[in-house]
Amino acid sequence: MQAIKLPTQPPSSPHPILNLSFRVFFSGAAVFAVLIMTLWAFVFTGHTDIAAQTLNPLYWHGHEMIYGYALAVVAGFLLTAVQTWTGVKMPYGYKLLAIFSYWLIARLSWLTFGLGLDIGAGLLLLAAIFDMLFVASMAWVVFRAVLQVKQYKQTGILAKLALLTLGNGLCYWGIFANDMTVTKIGVYLGFYLIIGLVLTIGRRVVPFLLSADWPMMVLMSKYAIANGKMS
Repeated sequence: MQAIKLPTQPPSSPHPILNLSFRVFFSGAAVFAVLIMTLWAFVFTGHTDIAAQTLNPLYWHGHEMIYGYALAVVAGFLLTAVQTWTGVKMPYGYKLLAIFSYWLIARLSWLTFGLGLDIGAGLLLLAAIFDMLFVASMAWVVFRAVLQVKQYKQTGILAKLALLTLGNGLCYWGIFANDMTVTKIGVYLGFYLIIGLVLTIGRRVVPFLLSADWPMMVLMSKYAIANGKMS
């Protein structure tokens, strides 16, 4: 079972949502999921002018559900949980905002493309740059923390993050090379890797939840709220 350590000193940021990664990424992922599924309904029924000759709308939707929504949830979890696993401080404040901004700019670019606001390859090129910055920076932070404390048992998670970076790159490669087969490989690779990552993370978290002292955890939460330590 993975040991989970409570932080001794909470981080201080310009806004509480930037204190912990899961706050900003889970919130962003929730809003994005509503937007992308609503837009997909319009794309699927032919009510937008998406450039289908540039990118198959099915792969547009698939990419954003996997590398947009799901990977944001993964980032929010890992950038929070890895600190409890390793004791290494994760990004917060403006550093966390920078990682989140990479994700946000890429998502806005894909949403704009889905709306049919075609400006050539500019939107997808912008998305590619910031999407790869997001995945690479998130993976780098996790890799650095795990390797710093030599927790080699986390190699499975690191390998999946590396392959997700590769899969996302394949999606863009296929788009710019006008080869939807490569894009399809990238989408399906991401799909199966997300499933694998969820199962791997579940193997670490579920035993903790099943063995946790829930009454004590509730009391600790009430104490923290009463003393203004939770925001």
